[in-house]
Amino acid sequence: MKIGVIIGYGKSKSGNGFPPILRQFRAFMHRSNIPGGFLFCAVFFVAVLCFPCFALTSQDLLSAEERQWLKDHPTIRLGVGVTFPPYQWVERANNNHFTFKGVVSDYVKILEQRLGVNMEVVYGLTFQEALELGKNREIDLFPCLAPTPERSQFLLFTIPFISYPSVIITREDAPFIGRLDDLKGRKVSLVKNQAIYSTIKNNFTHLNLDIIESENAEADLKAVSFGRADACLMDLGVASYFIQKLRITNLKFAAPSELENVALAMGVRDDWPLFQSILQKVLVRITNEEKDAINQRWIQLKYDPGVSASRIVRWAIGIGSISLLIFFLLFLWNRSLRREIRARQVIEEERQILITDLQRALSEVKTLQGCLPICSHCRKIRQDSGYWQKIELYIQEHTNAQFSHGICPDCMREMYPDMAEKILKKYE
Repeated sequence: MKIGVIIGYGKSKSGNGFPPILRQFRAFMHRSNIPGGFLFCAVFFVAVLCFPCFALTSQDLLSAEERQWLKDHPTIRLGVGVTFPPYQWVERANNNHFTFKGVVSDYVKILEQRLGVNMEVVYGLTFQEALELGKNREIDLFPCLAPTPERSQFLLFTIPFISYPSVIITREDAPFIGRLDDLKGRKVSLVKNQAIYSTIKNNFTHLNLDIIESENAEADLKAVSFGRADACLMDLGVASYFIQKLRITNLKFAAPSELENVALAMGVRDDWPLFQSILQKVLVRITNEEKDAINQRWIQLKYDPGVSASRIVRWAIGIGSISLLIFFLLFLWNRSLRREIRARQVIEEERQILITDLQRALSEVKTLQGCLPICSHCRKIRQDSGYWQKIELYIQEHTNAQFSHGICPDCMREMYPDMAEKILKKYE
């Protein structure tokens, strides 16, 4: 690989073309017997890393043929979209002075500075009129354009240098839209002749969309805001710019459109392939820092797509799982409660039986304490049923008392007169 570098110090007093610091460095290398190739590499990297101005300019990257082409074409006619903020648009002052603004205008300034040409915007044209002039090669360059098969018939495209996602925009009170398929059969506003319009028109016929053709993104947003359309699809950067500018408060970014990111490139007339190559070389060497600075100047994105379908599914699964867990815990608690209630019922039944037995026993004890019908002759007691029972049996049934049988002295003398006295004397 050949690397060229230009160090523009001019001739020093000694006439050797090196400044003092480099002469001292070269002398040191010579005394140290360090090879000259290493010297060259060291000088190169020191120059490039420490002094960026020594690096190659865009002109140095071009071939002799490309540099000659730029000399032969000092002025390039540009065709721009009149209303395509924040990427490019034209403002007209009261004195009919036109100003080219937007992200692309800064890229055009970089091209002018690095190529040394004049980028001349052709004002007073609609975007469609500019395309027609491009077909006739009356416009040399479209600095911001989405490549389509139709445009490729008369333009050569560079690599995309701007890319943003396209989104579905609906009203705040609209039903949930999570993807393009959710728009099936609905009214959708699209800017005619733009890349999204062509993609939807050609590749999504199965959705049976009622497409409302509009002239610009502003008309799309107003159609949705005022209810003339259910949704619109457009580049996120464009949508964010107009929603903020128009202060529309009833719209939301419903979901990503699932389409490929809107890739914006530069379109060169098809008989200038050399210019396409030149632009390509410059665009790929625009640093990320330069791109970030441009984007921060013109674009302020506030992208809130709402709740996606996948998030709803995750929430549903989470809530369902928690609900099942709560139901299971309630089931276990209810089952345990039923068991406890049943146990308490058994205890209560046993308590009632015990109370009944005690009440009956107490009732029976009270009966013995009351008036007992007893036979004056045989000493039997009459029960409630009318049955006469021996007094000892009655007492045994109604108390805890037990009887043992014997004979008193009087009864012994009456029953056994011959033996009574002898027996009684024995036990005295």
